[in-house]
Amino acid sequence: MKEVIYLDTNYLHSYISQIEDGLITNMNKESTEEITEQNELQKGSQTESFIEGKFSLGEIEIPLLFKSPTGEVSSGISPIFSSNERISLSQLESGREIISKKLHDDALKRFEEYMENKQLFNTQISDIKQGDYINIKSRFRIIDFNYMKKAFNPDKLVELMYYEQEQEIKKFKNKIDQLKGQEKTLNRQKLKEIESKHNKEKKITEEDFKFLQGVLEYISDILPSDSFLLADNLLLPLKSSFLRESSKDLTFKYGAKKSTIDITIVGKVTRKVDDVELPEFKGNHAHLEFGEILYFLLNTIGILQKGNYIVSPIAIYFE
Repeated sequence: MKEVIYLDTNYLHSYISQIEDGLITNMNKESTEEITEQNELQKGSQTESFIEGKFSLGEIEIPLLFKSPTGEVSSGISPIFSSNERISLSQLESGREIISKKLHDDALKRFEEYMENKQLFNTQISDIKQGDYINIKSRFRIIDFNYMKKAFNPDKLVELMYYEQEQEIKKFKNKIDQLKGQEKTLNRQKLKEIESKHNKEKKITEEDFKFLQGVLEYISDILPSDSFLLADNLLLPLKSSFLRESSKDLTFKYGAKKSTIDITIVGKVTRKVDDVELPEFKGNHAHLEFGEILYFLLNTIGILQKGNYIVSPIAIYFE
């Protein structure tokens, strides 16, 4: 399992597309789900009843005057109640899921397999030369000039560096104030010597720090990148757009000093640094030597040495 922290996808995809007649960069998986549900409910009732009643009218008679006929009256009711109810429910659900997978890491795997099969990788850091493709494991350091610029405050750093010394000088002063006579005089002379030495050292440190601050500001303006990876005799400029984590995070995680764990570097050696001296800028083509200033400055702050190699990184990862 690779923990990729840097991947130059532009370089990688260009190379893969040439050796494989194109590069698949996305794989889409689509699935569709449809659910149809229909319920029908019918309710109804129909009743018919007949109600019949009969009663007799009887016979009414008034002697000599009137006599009614006898008879019956019948009555019938036949009610019908009917109700019919139909409920129809139709439900349609459709879902669509698209899974998109970037194949950058897979392209790295295929690139490494191709280079290994063709034996195009140089895996020996002691035997590399300009133009080589390398696949090398090495200890490393992360150099972030933007972070260094923000963290490098000469006034604050000098104040922190000399804080304890100045506190001791103050204590010595207070102790002298309690003395008397010749002892007091002798200790005052000693105090002056201590303060003089302290102030000279502090001033030299301030000047050195201010010089370094100027160098950092100048370098950051002309560097191709703000962050670099330093591994043995290799210097790799890191493009922020291809970093999986910020250089600030990497510096915090692994420290500014050389790491105690190995990292794998896949890249192309573009140049060997043969000279780290300040150019003399003489002759008609002196302006062409301005590019060499960068190596001189990087050497001044201890990042680049004569004989180091500049590497264009393709991938950097842990295994």
